[in-house]
Amino acid sequence: MPDFINNLMTRIRASLWALPAAMSLLSGTVAMVLPLWDFSPSFSHDNWWLFSGDSGSARDLLSTLLSGIITMTSLVVSITVVVLSLAAGQMGPRLIRNFLIDRQIQMVIGLFASTIVFCLITLRSVSDDLSGDDLPHMAINLASVLSVLCLFALLFYVHKVARSIIADTLVTEVANDLEAAIARAGERHSDQSARRPVPDIDEPVAVIALQQRGYIQVIEYARLVTLACERGWLLRLHCQPGHFLLRAEQCLTVLRGPEPSDDDVVTLRGCFVVGKERTPTLDLEYSIRQLVEIAIRALSPGINDTFTAIAVINRLGGALEKACQSVQPPSQYADDEGQLRLLAPTQDFGGLVDTAFNQIRQSGTRSPAVLIQMGRILCALAAVADSDEQRRSVRAHLQKLRRCARTHIEEEDDLADFEAVVAPTLASNTGK
Repeated sequence: MPDFINNLMTRIRASLWALPAAMSLLSGTVAMVLPLWDFSPSFSHDNWWLFSGDSGSARDLLSTLLSGIITMTSLVVSITVVVLSLAAGQMGPRLIRNFLIDRQIQMVIGLFASTIVFCLITLRSVSDDLSGDDLPHMAINLASVLSVLCLFALLFYVHKVARSIIADTLVTEVANDLEAAIARAGERHSDQSARRPVPDIDEPVAVIALQQRGYIQVIEYARLVTLACERGWLLRLHCQPGHFLLRAEQCLTVLRGPEPSDDDVVTLRGCFVVGKERTPTLDLEYSIRQLVEIAIRALSPGINDTFTAIAVINRLGGALEKACQSVQPPSQYADDEGQLRLLAPTQDFGGLVDTAFNQIRQSGTRSPAVLIQMGRILCALAAVADSDEQRRSVRAHLQKLRRCARTHIEEEDDLADFEAVVAPTLASNTGK
């Protein structure tokens, strides 16, 4: 799937209204069509489950169901507001997105909304002058079934939101998103691992700004390479997904080839998607920063939740282990003939480690447990790293962590425990 379509689908999934709106539209259509095809048999002991009352009792039943579902929907909305407030206060406002994109929560809200729409339209189709045989029996029975489903959905919703605000649950969900993004990045760039010599360029042919302000959400690398191949260009990118772009900021340079026309500039600008916020489509740092924010808030004096911070460190270690074994995004892109067409900045393993651990180390200086666990995870990463460059990045963080521990850990036994964890890895010659 193209990256811009994937980004669009991600934004739609992050909308709490999209799935409920679709379900409500479907239920409204069924409510209008079902009375036209009503094939309910007359009431007997063999079909006791069918509604057998007159038009007055049918309207009373539908009105009662409708008022009850509206009351339950109000309760669901109230619970949602409370949960979002708690999540924003304890975990950070950016993590509200993880609640909004939950498909099960969207389906529960959609079930309530679609049931209200179905009952309203069915109620309008039941007039006082209808006889018992002319009533939309199937629609009335379906309204009853949907109401019962809403009752059980409410119980499930309470269970779901109660678990969603548990720190370990949220940390696990964000970490799973991060690992999935790392896997997608490896699949996307698996055929661009070779490096080629970069020619010397005296003067660039053209410098292009996107004339937009916001976060870069998507860069269509394959499309840029195709355009460069067709026009005979060598392009250089100056930004990457997640970068905040100023309107006149230099974003793309044509290093070699013919000068791009106005239409070419418009086409090149169309290879970028700029939005108001960062998205996880191509931005590996997005989920890392979400996890880091949870840890920093947990280590704040007002919360002081060491266990949540340790859970974040463990999950970051698991994601970085996957990054060690994954294909890193390339800084060079070539066409099918091996001709260099695009130079791009990239987020290497060292940058991911910096993003993951720098702020947590700075915030956890007074917590020996956090520093010791971070040391364990970094030592484990050093053992599984695939290259000397990765090991050097991990060892650099271990050295920073040791200096921090020696400065801030006052208890000698705690410092001895820390040294017992990191000393063997730092004493090793591997990666020096």
